[in-house]
Amino acid sequence: MLLQITEDCAMERLKLNLAKIEYIFSAQPKKPAPHAMFNKGYTQNGFAEKVFHLHIRYKGNWPELYFCSYLRKHPEICREYEKLKYRLAVEYKNDRDKYTDKKTEFIKVYTEKAFLEIKRI
Repeated sequence: MLLQITEDCAMERLKLNLAKIEYIFSAQPKKPAPHAMFNKGYTQNGFAEKVFHLHIRYKGNWPELYFCSYLRKHPEICREYEKLKYRLAVEYKNDRDKYTDKKTEFIKVYTEKAFLEIKRI
């Protein structure tokens, strides 16, 4: 899920409210502020049956939208990404950070291709 915030968003209050409904804040030190991510459904035993991600950013800062659009236009790349995610989910069942790290390069490559192909959304 993607949540767009305004410059005057009370981020600490937002974090507290999300924690009340069991979302866990996941710092994103490699991504520019205010990129914040919250997760729900990660347990000590691995992924729960339902897992949720909430990405929060300012307006106009959404590379994920380009990546998603690219996957829709290129079903073969989408299938490749699907296979990668399934493989990594098994391999890193109990290590969310490693799972994310291992798919980052794939996402980066195709997001850059999407920027070139789609231009700006």
